[in-house]
Amino acid sequence: MPTPARPTPLAAALHRTPWHAALLLALSLGAASAGAAPLSIEEAQLRLADKSGTLRAARLHREARELEAQATRSLSLPQVNATVMYSKLERDYEVDVSPVTGKLNQAVGVIGGATGIKLPQLPSTVEYQYKNEGVRPIVGFNWPLFTGGKISATQDLATARTAEASAEERHAGEALTTQLVKTYYGLLLAEHAVAVRTAVAAALTRHLHQAERFEKTGMIARADRLHAQVAYDEAQRNLFKAQDERALAQIALNRMLVSAQDVSPSSPLFVRSKPLEPIETWAQHGLAAHPGLALLDAKRQQTAQLETIARSALMPEVFAFGTYQFNKEVLTPVEPDWVVGVGLRFTLFDRIDRGSMIAASQRQSAGLAAYTEQARDDISTLIDKRWREVEQARQRYLLLESSIALADENVKLRESGFREGLSTSLDLVDARLALSRAQIDRAQAARDYVVALAELLEASGQSERFAEYAQHADLRIERPTPVTVTQP
Repeated sequence: MPTPARPTPLAAALHRTPWHAALLLALSLGAASAGAAPLSIEEAQLRLADKSGTLRAARLHREARELEAQATRSLSLPQVNATVMYSKLERDYEVDVSPVTGKLNQAVGVIGGATGIKLPQLPSTVEYQYKNEGVRPIVGFNWPLFTGGKISATQDLATARTAEASAEERHAGEALTTQLVKTYYGLLLAEHAVAVRTAVAAALTRHLHQAERFEKTGMIARADRLHAQVAYDEAQRNLFKAQDERALAQIALNRMLVSAQDVSPSSPLFVRSKPLEPIETWAQHGLAAHPGLALLDAKRQQTAQLETIARSALMPEVFAFGTYQFNKEVLTPVEPDWVVGVGLRFTLFDRIDRGSMIAASQRQSAGLAAYTEQARDDISTLIDKRWREVEQARQRYLLLESSIALADENVKLRESGFREGLSTSLDLVDARLALSRAQIDRAQAARDYVVALAELLEASGQSERFAEYAQHADLRIERPTPVTVTQP
């Protein structure tokens, strides 16, 4: 048979002194944030931009693309090369001198016949060995004069890739901003839940203690005291669950902001009592500024430049060239000191089908155009959905005000009635649970509002305006403070 788990010191305190247990639970909420670093949502955004590995990678990728684009700016200038070579040459020449020596040999023969002296004949060929050894410093240049648009297309391609990287960086930043809002205000919601659950636990602790006294004096039945005990136990379970959820939310925010100590949100949950701008305004801005559309536009520009590069392969290339030899002592008799000229190069046969490459680029452009149209429809639909979610959360928050006021008044009446014997324990517990649900629902509505607002801003390409909306909100739920409970 398994051994039952031993209760923690806090759980043991709950059964020894109920009112003191609630005080310990309340103090634990304050201890969770005692060593925390207060951070507003604006400061959290700045820290995220500095610490996020995703943003750093996107920023470095964009900088790399910018450097690549910068590297292509001088493609239309001549390429100058300096070469230094050491060479050793040796060649044997055989020169045919028979046209000259033939006549001389005839003359020598005539003279020899006349004088009776045998004279030697001249050779018909002369052998000569040429040797050359030394250092050859050479400067040469190659200057493209006409490439069929290949150079300008390559430069525009690099610029489009830079625009794509910038759009990816912005898209990553906006997505992380939304995630930060969810995590940041999720911790605030968890703290509100802990505060409400702590207040409920404290109230039900007092109620249980009061019910125990009333049972001893015979004012209430044992069933009423047992009902108070069950409500108390359930309140403790709900409190422990809320504390665990708050701890997980704290860990998530700490890790997202790469903080060694607990981050304490100082910006409260908020709601704007007035509706947002019309959907049409958001849709227009989204279709003009969404980073996803900017990314698709950059890809479309790339395919257009790739098509231009593919077409340039069907055209001839015109180029100027030249070389200059600095060490003339090592030149062969037939080598010039310098050479300049203009060349024409045309590819007659290429192993890559240039027509298919052009057609492939055209297909990519058509595919991107279709995908862009679909993306515009999706963005419009998403903006409509997010706008309505913001409005629903706003209305839910406003409508919960009356529920909280009613529930709070009902708790006061039930507490007074229970003390006077006019209300049962069940009535009081139900009233307190109704109040706690309304309070948590209102905090949840505020959290849903800020998250939906962040998602709407992301969908319309305006995530940088979140802090502006937070500053101008007229309804705020301040961060809860630990509840202090005294013995009744």
